[in-house]
This record gives sequence, structure tokens and C-alpha cells, in this order.
Amino acid sequence: MERPIIEIKGLTIQYPTFEGPVKAVEDFDLSIKKGEVIGLVGESGCGKSTLGLAIQGLLRPPGKIVSGEILFRGEDIVKKTDNELRKIRGRSISMVFQDPMTSLNPLIRVDKHFFETIKAHEKDADKKKMVERIEKLIEILGISSTRLHDYPHQLSGGMRQRVMIGLGLILNPEVIVADEPTNSLDVIVEAHFLDLLKDLKKEYNLTIILITHNMGIVAELATRVVVMYAGRLIESGNVMDVYGKPLHPYTQGLLASIPNISLDQEKLFTMPGSPPDLISPPSGCTFHPRCSHVMKICKEKVPHGIMKDGRIVECFLYAK
Repeated sequence: MERPIIEIKGLTIQYPTFEGPVKAVEDFDLSIKKGEVIGLVGESGCGKSTLGLAIQGLLRPPGKIVSGEILFRGEDIVKKTDNELRKIRGRSISMVFQDPMTSLNPLIRVDKHFFETIKAHEKDADKKKMVERIEKLIEILGISSTRLHDYPHQLSGGMRQRVMIGLGLILNPEVIVADEPTNSLDVIVEAHFLDLLKDLKKEYNLTIILITHNMGIVAELATRVVVMYAGRLIESGNVMDVYGKPLHPYTQGLLASIPNISLDQEKLFTMPGSPPDLISPPSGCTFHPRCSHVMKICKEKVPHGIMKDGRIVECFLYAK
């Protein structure tokens, strides 16, 4: 059986503060096969983006990996030096950041963004061949090659997002980490963008980690969904299984809070309580103060390694 392209084992990431460490990601395990599209979902502040940065080796101080491994093709990214990581970023694992207006340099033209990305990994690249390569990709992304001479502010939001995708693809990476890639797009452009990602996934056999709070995008694009809460993985499984029958009380609440125009409901479901303080989270299961099924064991122990119907469900309701 082919080894997963990415394996995350026991990963814990903290941010030190004067009041104590913020536990952004805690004891996180995840395996991703080549060609999979993983939807990473959860409330703001649950650790999704921190995890995405760590996979790229882009986590910067004061963020610190306290324990665990991030294996890419069997090699631990956590143990690599900055020089070794530079060879992986862009070339093997690429990231699409959530705000193209702040991620693109407003002082340089679009084509120079591509030139700099290629030159960082291919120092002897021929300029004529680079131009041909960039023009071919940008046309596939639905942008006229004449727009390569424009500055970022001259492009629409959808075009800037496509440029970000292009920068992620120009070196033919195996894995793309997309952090809220549709955050700044309207619904029409978002629909076109999702169709584009589907086509690119087929053409390049990409492995995509889609970080988002938009459950609809995950249903549209992902093959597997991973639900995070307070830095922990609480449910993971096939998208249709999880959406059709969510098992964890948090996942149930998350899906119930999505407006459904086919139902005659006067009020949206709202989850009681607030996300926990990650400096001093609750004992045991971090969701127990908000859970309607809370038991004594939930306040005493952290659920881990619990499986139900072939998926991970970190909840004592399903413990044997």
C-alpha cells in the first residue's frame, strides 16, 4: 500500500504569552494520501491556519512546535533547517494565502511575481522559456497573458486569487495548502473558482488541503473532512458520511447552524457557550462546557483514538 504523502503525528503547537502558552494545536494526528482533497473546518481560532503554516514550515516565532512530527514523503519537516525547507516550499508543497491583495506586492507587476518564484528554485532558468511557461499557466487559469504586465491593484479580486493559485502551481508542487482561498470572492466568482480547482486537481493530480470555515465549499470540493475544535481533531471522515450523519456533538451543531432554504425554520440553531480560552482550556474534553451530552468522564479525560463506523470521532459517547 502506498505511504501517505503527509503524516502528522502527535503535533502540538503553542504561542507563549505573559499569561501562559496558548495551545493552538494539540496532540494532532492526520494522514493524507496523494490526490486527496482534505477540507479542514472549524470556528475561527481553532488552529486551522496555524496547522497549515506548520505543514509548510512557515510557522514563525513566537509560534513553536512543542512536540510531534510532520512527515512529507517520510521525512520530518520539523527537523529540517531553513535552507532545506526552502527547497520544499513552492517546489513540493505550496501555499495559497487567504488575502491576495496583501499577499501580492503592490509595487511589482504580476509577471515579476512569477519570475521571482521560479528563480528561487531554478536559478539558471531561461527567461524566454519562463515567459512561455507563465503565459500557458495564466491562460489555463482564465486570465489573458496581456494582464501579466499589470500591477495587482489593476486586477479584480477573482483575478488576483487566480494569480495566487498560479504562483502556487508554477513549480508543479505535489501538495497545495489553500487557506480560505474564497474569502474575498463574491458567490459567482467563488463558483467559477471552485470549478477551476476541480479541473486543476484532475490535470495535475494535486493533493489539496483546503482550510475554510465554509462548509458548503468542503461539500463541493473535498473528499474527506477534518473538523477541528480548540486545536484538536474531533471528527474526520468521508464528506458524505460526516455531512449525512455527523457523530460528534460539535459537528452536529456546526452543520445545524447552516441556513437551509428548503426547510421551514424561523430561527437558526445556535450553539450555546463560547470557544474555550486556549491558555487555560477546560479539563478533559474541551467541548464539554457546551455539550448537551456531557458525562462525568468528559470532564476528567481527553477523548483520543476513538473510532466509530470507520471514522475518527473524539467523543466518549462512542467509546467502547
